[in-house]
Amino acid sequence: MTETHLFNKEQMHGLIEAMLFISPHPVKLSDIYSVLKIPKKEIGNILNEMKQNNNYKGLEIVNENNVYYLKVKDEYLDYVRKFNQNREFSRAEIQTLSYIAYKNPLNQSDVIKTRGNRAYEHIKSFLKEGFIDMEPNGHTNEITITRKFLDYFGMNSAEDMRKYFESQMMKNAKESDEEETSGELPLSQYSEDNENENPVVEEKTEEIK
Repeated sequence: MTETHLFNKEQMHGLIEAMLFISPHPVKLSDIYSVLKIPKKEIGNILNEMKQNNNYKGLEIVNENNVYYLKVKDEYLDYVRKFNQNREFSRAEIQTLSYIAYKNPLNQSDVIKTRGNRAYEHIKSFLKEGFIDMEPNGHTNEITITRKFLDYFGMNSAEDMRKYFESQMMKNAKESDEEETSGELPLSQYSEDNENENPVVEEKTEEIK
């Protein structure tokens, strides 16, 4: 394998760009250093140069508190959102995503308590697709939405995401869905004001790792 110190400047830019592109979450300088093994100051200089040059047509590099990620440029968000709506979510998945977006960050145990044991499968799917991250938090895991979560749907915040999924849930509720269990609470009842009214479902003892 080619050693990174043999890469020229253009190749180094391409390698870092590829890392930002493939990562489902913002990237720290230490993350890049762990692979490239070049001084973090040099990595920072490369990233800043890439950001200033802005040679990307539909993407841009964003630096937030010294973590970096690629995002779709604002002028293309509406079109990208329409394109990504081809991914079909079940009514139950929409409700789980909405709950996660609304409560972000939150514990996995809270999701299961509110959405039921089938949410384990939803969480596994969202994690695999890069929509969420999970970190150990006591006896459970803390779930946070990723930049991909927002960019995938052309959103700027978790609140925008919650409103979007709520509208989708209302749309899907009008359609016949024999595979879904009837009698679920509407999304409006998953708010802070009605937290005590949520159904309690027996949890599995094993958390998703």
